[in-house]
Amino acid sequence: MPPCIELQDMQLSDMAKSPITKYRANNGKMSLEDFGKLFRPAVDKSTVSRWERGQLPVRRVLEIEKVTGIDRRQLAPKMFKGLEAAVAGTGDAA
Repeated sequence: MPPCIELQDMQLSDMAKSPITKYRANNGKMSLEDFGKLFRPAVDKSTVSRWERGQLPVRRVLEIEKVTGIDRRQLAPKMFKGLEAAVAGTGDAA
């Protein structure tokens, strides 16, 4: 396989990573368990794994944003796109 194809594949896989996965990688390759310990009460690593797959309740999105600084629009873009449009008054809340 030519190197340019591998590079493209690597870039695509990086794009597919969740913001939580990227945060953990950029913070000392933090484990799922260690990420869960950032919260009070701590959450199980299986919960963090679900979050990385996009299974995030609104309350948790806001909590993760507060604890990590990861923007809510990165964590749940579909969830907050309509809200931003409605607040901006564009009428594109659907």
